Amino acid sequence: MNYTKHLLVILFAIFIVACKSIEQELKLHLIEINKRKIANIDIGDWKISPPILEKDFLLFDIHKTKVDTLVNFRFEYIPQLDKYKNIEHYKTWPDHGQQKGYLTLFLEGVDTMYMYKTNRLSDVDKYFIVGEYYYQYKYNLLNNSQMIFFEANKDSLIKVRGNNLPALPSR
Repeated sequence: MNYTKHLLVILFAIFIVACKSIEQELKLHLIEINKRKIANIDIGDWKISPPILEKDFLLFDIHKTKVDTLVNFRFEYIPQLDKYKNIEHYKTWPDHGQQKGYLTLFLEGVDTMYMYKTNRLSDVDKYFIVGEYYYQYKYNLLNNSQMIFFEANKDSLIKVRGNNLPALPSR
């Protein structure tokens, strides 16, 4: 009985130390991401999902709520290359002009790549403010020739504003 109690105390202590080291490691990564100007992320008060260790990278997924805004930040870190990739930064908040409406913003670095309004009860209907083509590209909603067209004209297409844009040309 006494042995079990000591073992539980030791395991709990290891768990607490591991959580602290994950928080410290995350903080170092966020500082580095800001320093490299990959994104502009505040450092504190994140809720951390346990990092996922893949073969070549660590995947971090964190979130927090600020007043009525849910902020998600996700990134991969490749230690062998000291490189960050697949950085995703979302913000979702209520659209007070629309009942049960939400605005979602996806940032890449400091650029807004897409922003849309949606009804959280039906995430299918999105009203794009900017970035509809980028959204279609990111989530593989374009056919192969449209993807090639998007890649060739990405610089101008990511700036197109509006909703229900015409389909990209197919070659």
